[in-house]
Amino acid sequence: MRKISHNNNIQEEAGTGAFRLLSGPAKRSRAGSPTYANGKAGFTLIELLVVIGIAILLMAIVVPVGKGLRESNAAMGCQAQLQHIGTALKAYYMDEQGFPPLGVPVDGSGDPTSDAEIDTNRWPGLMVLYDTGYIGNIETLHCPRDVEVSKSDKDAYDSREYYQSYTNKDPLAKVDYGGSDINVNQYKYMPHRWVTDTDFDDYRRQLDTAPGDTVDIDGDDFKIVGPNAGVMPADTTIVTWCDAHYNSYTRDDYGQYMVLFWDGAVKPLDGDLFRDDAVAPDAAWQVGPNDTAH
Repeated sequence: MRKISHNNNIQEEAGTGAFRLLSGPAKRSRAGSPTYANGKAGFTLIELLVVIGIAILLMAIVVPVGKGLRESNAAMGCQAQLQHIGTALKAYYMDEQGFPPLGVPVDGSGDPTSDAEIDTNRWPGLMVLYDTGYIGNIETLHCPRDVEVSKSDKDAYDSREYYQSYTNKDPLAKVDYGGSDINVNQYKYMPHRWVTDTDFDDYRRQLDTAPGDTVDIDGDDFKIVGPNAGVMPADTTIVTWCDAHYNSYTRDDYGQYMVLFWDGAVKPLDGDLFRDDAVAPDAAWQVGPNDTAH
């Protein structure tokens, strides 16, 4: 039989003469922290606020570090994929004696028209490497940093910016040869840059030095560049570049482009070499692997 004393905090075990202490109302210790009859202490409001403050401080340190690591991982993944593209492009070149072709609209003189556009559906550029089996996974042609589109939205997912779509206009990347207004570098991937002077320093900085003849396609004149390879490109020839990291991956506080060169090297270069007329060369494709903008 259990006996309960008038003090509800003490209970006698029947027949044992032993008593045990039950938890009861909190008592205030000399230090001001609440203590209970079982000997356990609680937290004061000040102590709780200190713990919360420390947690917030740790979050402020950890979150930026985690974001930086994610961006670095995406940049390294992009570099690896561009290297894969470079390897595939060389294999294609050896087998086909040329580069993935593009049809560039030209005028009566065989030069690109000033408003020349490339139909990426008809001339998919680097996507040819996937279509012909030199690249096994289409995601190799897509920068891993672009995570804004879900696979569940198939139309949007399929229309993302792939490396092969580096045929988009790049209005800052142009050069004027011989007083011409032709934007010879308005495409990020274009095998030929319309440099015909073999003594010109950048003659071998174009992938294809010998574009094909002018042909009629649906009533318009085109030159098919890529399949009729001329002189082997210089190692420092730019194949393509990725600008998806410009606002997220920096060195010395300057946004970086990932640039693939013909020798297979992929280097992060100051993005202003491709964007800022004040520090960039006349054309983005003239950027060298050791160039700096600042």
